[in-house]
Amino acid sequence: MNENNFRHGYVIKPVRNMGSRGVMHLQNSNELAFGFEFALSFSLDPSVIVEEYVPGSEYSIDVLCHNKKTWCVGLADREIERAEDRFFVETGHNMPSAAPPEIQKEIIDIMDRFAASLSTLGDFPYQGPLKGDIRERENGEIIVGEIASRLSGGFMSTHTYPLATGIDLMDTYLNLLSLANSTESNTGSFSEKKFKKVFNNSDNELYKKNVIERALIAEPGILEKIVIPENLETFSVTNSFVHYSQGEWISPVKNNIGKTANFIIVAKDLETARENWSRLKEQIIIETAFRTLSKKEIRKESKKKFNPAVCWVCVECDGIHCASGVPGMGGAGNQETFRKNSLDLKKIVIEPSYIQKESQKNRNENTPPDLSLQIFGQNLKMPVLGAPITGAKTNLGSSITEYDYAMETSVGLANSGSLAMFGDGASADKYFVAMEAISRHGGIFIAKPRLDQDEILKRASAALEAGATAWGIDIDSVGIQTFRNRKTATSRKTESELAELKNHISLPFIVKGIMTINDADLACKAGAHAIVVSNHGGRILDMLPSTVSVLPEIAKHIKQNYPEVVILADGGIRTGSDIFKMISLGADAVLIGRPLAIATIAFGRFGAESLFRNLKNELESIMVNLGIADFAAIRGSVDLLG
Repeated sequence: MNENNFRHGYVIKPVRNMGSRGVMHLQNSNELAFGFEFALSFSLDPSVIVEEYVPGSEYSIDVLCHNKKTWCVGLADREIERAEDRFFVETGHNMPSAAPPEIQKEIIDIMDRFAASLSTLGDFPYQGPLKGDIRERENGEIIVGEIASRLSGGFMSTHTYPLATGIDLMDTYLNLLSLANSTESNTGSFSEKKFKKVFNNSDNELYKKNVIERALIAEPGILEKIVIPENLETFSVTNSFVHYSQGEWISPVKNNIGKTANFIIVAKDLETARENWSRLKEQIIIETAFRTLSKKEIRKESKKKFNPAVCWVCVECDGIHCASGVPGMGGAGNQETFRKNSLDLKKIVIEPSYIQKESQKNRNENTPPDLSLQIFGQNLKMPVLGAPITGAKTNLGSSITEYDYAMETSVGLANSGSLAMFGDGASADKYFVAMEAISRHGGIFIAKPRLDQDEILKRASAALEAGATAWGIDIDSVGIQTFRNRKTATSRKTESELAELKNHISLPFIVKGIMTINDADLACKAGAHAIVVSNHGGRILDMLPSTVSVLPEIAKHIKQNYPEVVILADGGIRTGSDIFKMISLGADAVLIGRPLAIATIAFGRFGAESLFRNLKNELESIMVNLGIADFAAIRGSVDLLG
C-alpha cells in the first residue's frame, strides 16, 4: 500500500465475499489493521484482498459461455451508495445499461477474452456462466473489479433480466449445462441452434423494456410503521419485497444485506422508470424508533454472541465466576482486585429517608431529577462515561471487531447524551480506529504510558486533530499483560513527564489510574484537569484495594487543595445505586467498562444506549425516593450511605 499511493485510497475485502460483506474503504495503510480484522471477520478463508479503489460508473455483466463463444445475457448499470464513508451498498440497478455503445463493447470484449483464457488454462472450452463487476474510471478507462463463475445474485438474473428480455435466464442456463454435458449438442428441447438464435443479437435488440430494481433503507431502530401503497401497478411495480415486520430491529446497513425493501419497476424507458420510483418513494411511510432494551434482553443476546472463552456473561459481573483472566474480560492473578471492586460497593447501603424537609414540601416527585452536568466543556445528560476498552480480538475474543466496537459505542453513548473513552492498544496502530470514532462522534482518548514520550505525544496530536473533547494517560497500564506479550515498552511516569504531556496540546488532560493521595497530588501538580480513581478493573495487579474504598480520602484531598480538578472513578459499577454511591463519596462522574462491552456486543449502538438509559432510570428512581432534586445535591448525600 505504501509503495502504491492511490489517490482515492484502497478497498479491502475477504477472499470469499458475497453481498459486499466485509468490504471496507481504506484511505491509507494506517487503517489496514482494523480493516484487515473487519474483512477477515466475514471470511472462511484466512486471507484478504487489498486493491485500488476506483471511483466512477459501475456495471454488472453476465455472460453464458458455450463452445468457445460467449453471449452477453445481461448488462446493467449499478447504483452504489456509501455508508459511513467506509462501506459500499448497492441500492439498485438499471437494465439495459445506458452506457455508450463503445463502453458496452469494451466490457463484452473483456468477458470474451477472460472466457478464452479459462479455456486455454483448462485445455478445453469453458462452459457455463461468468459474472463481471466492471468499473469505468473518470477518464473512461475500464477496470475489472472481479469476475466470478456464476450468474449475478440479487434480482438481476431472476427478475430484471427476464422482465427486460422475456427470456427465462435461469431456465436457459440449466439448458446450457445440459448442452455442455450432452454428447450430441443438438438433441433435446433446447438445441444449440436455438440457443444461438436467442442471444445472437446486437445493439440492445435483446431488450424489449427498461427495468430497474431499487432498495429502500430505513434508519436503524425498531420498525414501528411501514406503509406501502396498495396500487403499486400505477407505479409500474411488478414485484415488491419487504424484509422486515413491525417490531423487528433494523440494524445499520454496511453491505448489501439488511435492506428494508426492494422494488422492481418496468417502464418504456429509463427516465420513466426513475420517475415512477421517485413518486413511489414519496408515498412510502416508514418509521423507526429506539426502544430501551432491558438488562435481561441484553444479557440473553450477549450470551449468544460473546466468545465463551473470554466471557460467560454472568448474571452478575463481579469476578466471582469469570471465564478468563487477562487477556480476556477477567482480572489479574486470582482476580481478588476485580472482586473487591464489586463486593466493597455492595457493602455500602443506601439509608432511605421518606419524610420531607419543610423546604421540599412543594416538590413534585413526578418531575424527573436533573442529572445534567458539564465536564470538559461538554454538557452531559448524566454523570456516566464509557470506559476505554481496546483489543477486540484479545480481550473480547473477536466477538466484535475493533472498528464496530468503537463506532457502535461512540454512537450509542452520543445518543445517550454521554461520551465514550477510547484506548490505545498494544499494537502501534490500535489508536487509529479511536481517532476515526472520535472524528465522527466525539469522545476522549486515553493513551498508554509508553516509554517513548514522542509516541504518546503523536497520539495526543492525532486526538486534537480528530476533535477529541479531552485526552489523558493510563498510568497504571505500565504493567498490563497485553503490552508485555507484545514486548511493547512502557514506563512509570514522573511529574515532569506528565507535565510535558499536559503542556503539549490545549486539550484537558486526564491522569487515569490514581489509587493514592500521593499520586493524586502529583498528577494535580503536573497540571491534570481531571483524575480517574481506578485500579483498571483489577486487570493490572491483584490484591489492590477497591476504588470505592480509596475514593473518599482522595476526593477530600482534591476538593480541599485542587477544587477545579474533575474527579472520575470506575471499578465494579454496575447499577444506578453504584453510581449514586460513587457520586456521594466524592466522584464527579463514573466510567462503565465491562457492562458496556456486554451491551454493545449484544445489540451494538442500541445495546450501548439501552445500558446508559437503564442506568439513568435507576439513578433517577433512587433520587426521587430520597428527595434529591438534581445532580449537585447527590454530592451532599453521603449521610444517606451506611
